[in-house]
Amino acid sequence: MFILTLLLLTSLLVLVYSNGDEDEAVVMLTRKVTWCSYNRAVHLASSVNERRVYLLYSKQTQDLESVAIANGSCAELKKRPYQVKAQPEVPSTWRTFGGLRSGVSKPAFIKWLASSTNLKYAWHIEDDAFFSGAWNDLFDPFRHNTADIVATRILRYDDSGRGWNKQLAIRCRVQGRPCAMRGVLHHSSWPVLRLSHRLATRIATALDSGQLTGTHEASLLAACR
Repeated sequence: MFILTLLLLTSLLVLVYSNGDEDEAVVMLTRKVTWCSYNRAVHLASSVNERRVYLLYSKQTQDLESVAIANGSCAELKKRPYQVKAQPEVPSTWRTFGGLRSGVSKPAFIKWLASSTNLKYAWHIEDDAFFSGAWNDLFDPFRHNTADIVATRILRYDDSGRGWNKQLAIRCRVQGRPCAMRGVLHHSSWPVLRLSHRLATRIATALDSGQLTGTHEASLLAACR
């Protein structure tokens, strides 16, 4: 059984980090390392205590000079447990799990977490999510929570209401079963989201075998059933 917990917050940032024991991580995915993403990573790394921050960039859009700036040449980040790495390549069969605006950041996060066998959980912070407070104030309350998903918001759509997308509902299937149950489709919000390694592994296996089709918002909760 997979477990879901709701995190009731509004606008936040997207990243993945991990503590010294590497059992929980927070990661930020970006298409390119810029001074903006660098400064956000500095803020993140300075407010998560002993936790490690991962900044994963797209190899297709990254230039080596920007990586050099963020990966050790800046004094602030040298003081922090911080790593800059390339995002894992996403198979073409996984791309339906992505989105028109977010691209392959969600499937790349799933692939990264599923391959990180030293982790139990990882937080994903989207590129357009911001949080002005200390990140440990957000993460620490869920430190001992064993839910497979900790999400900011769950949206409920039915076939008689606003926001219902019939084609999306038809295309979304997990293990041969439709994501929509009895005319109801639940969407998960991803601005800040914690996922378990075991659920990421289950999703990765389903994507590899073609047993999961549909976008991340629609299929995530169905994969958690």
